[in-house]
Amino acid sequence: MNGIADIIRIPIGWILQMCYKLTDNYMVALLLFALVMQIILLPFAIKQQKNSINQAKLAPKIAAIRKKYQGRNDQATQQKMQQETMDLYQRENYNPMGGCLPMLIQLPILFALFRVITMPLRYLCGISQDSVNMLLQKAELVDAAGKTIEQGVLYPQITLIQRLRDMGEAAATAFAEGVEGFSYAALPNFTFFGGKIDLSLAPKDAGIWSWMMLIPVITVAAMIISQMITRKFTYQAPETKEAQNNMSMKIMLYGMPFLSGYFAYLYAAAIGIYWIFRNILSFLQQILLAKLMPIPRFSEEDYKAAEKEILGSKAKKKSNTAHDPSKPKARSLHHIDDDDDDYVSDGKVTKYDEESEKDSSSSTLNGAPSSAVAAPMKDDKGTKFKKK
Repeated sequence: MNGIADIIRIPIGWILQMCYKLTDNYMVALLLFALVMQIILLPFAIKQQKNSINQAKLAPKIAAIRKKYQGRNDQATQQKMQQETMDLYQRENYNPMGGCLPMLIQLPILFALFRVITMPLRYLCGISQDSVNMLLQKAELVDAAGKTIEQGVLYPQITLIQRLRDMGEAAATAFAEGVEGFSYAALPNFTFFGGKIDLSLAPKDAGIWSWMMLIPVITVAAMIISQMITRKFTYQAPETKEAQNNMSMKIMLYGMPFLSGYFAYLYAAAIGIYWIFRNILSFLQQILLAKLMPIPRFSEEDYKAAEKEILGSKAKKKSNTAHDPSKPKARSLHHIDDDDDDYVSDGKVTKYDEESEKDSSSSTLNGAPSSAVAAPMKDDKGTKFKKK
C-alpha cells in the first residue's frame, strides 16, 4: 500500500524539499509549498468555477420549475419537479456532478501532503523506509512492528529529527552510521527565531500561555472565513441553500473547522501552519476567480422570460396531446399531471383553483359520498340543461 501511495508522496516530498532548500526556513518553506500546490491544483479550481457558471446560467429556468410546483410538498410532486430539473440539465448538456470530480482528485493529494509533512525522514530527506525504521528502533521510538513506544510521541520521524539536530552534526552522523542516504545537512530545522519557536511540537505540549496556542484558533478562523468566501463568490443552487439551512448540514459546515482546530491543537504545529496557509490561499484564489470568471446575474425580466419559455413549452405539449377540447381534462389525485394548474372547459383553458373546488365539493355533497350526487344532465353537445 505504501508503494502505491509513494507515487504521489515522493514527488510532493521533493517539492517541499526544494522549497526548504530555497528558503532555509521551515515555516517559509511551508508557505511557499502551499503556494506551489495551489498553483498545481489551479486547473481543478478553474473547472469547478466553470461548472458553477454553467449551473448559474440555468437559474431562471430552475426558478420557473420550482415556482410551478410551489406549495406542493407531497412526494409525488417533488419527484416530478426533480425529474423536470434533470430533463432540463440533459437538454442544456449540464452535468450536476461535474464539480465533484475536481474535489475527488484533490483528496488523495491532501492525504499525501499530510504524510509528507509528518514523515520528513522518508519524504524530505529521501531515506528508504527500511533505513528510517532502523533509525527509529535504534532511538527506541518504535518497536520492531513499527508501533510507537514512547508515550506522547505522535510523529516519531519529526521527534527523531529534532533529537538528531540537538546532538550536533558529529554525534548525529555517528548515531546514523551505516544508514544509506543519511545527511545531517538535509535534516529540516523546525525551529526559528533562535529556537524560540518549534514547529515539531504540538500546541498542547507547548503550554497554555505559548503563542502556539494561537495556531488552532487561527486554523478554525481561517477555515470558517474560507467557507464563507466560497459561498459568497460561487453560485449556490436553491437545493444547496435548503440543504445548508438543515441543522445536520450546519453542524457539518461549522463542525469541520472546529475539528480541524482540535487536530491542530493535538498534532505538530507544522500541520496547523500548513492548514492556515492553505485556507488563506484558497479564499484569495476564490476571490480572484470570481473577478476573472464572474457568476452571471439575472434581472427580473430574465426570470419572467424563463417562466414564459418553461410554461410555453408545456402549453404546446398539451395542445399536441389534446384529442377533444370539449371534454374536461382528467386530473390525478395529486394534480401533478396538470402542469400549469388549468383545465379545459367549453374549449377554453381555465385556471384551476383547488380551494374553490374544495368549497364547491363540500357545499354540494352536504356530507354525502361524492358518488351519491347526480351529475347535471347534458345534451349530446355537452351543454348543461337548465333547471326549470
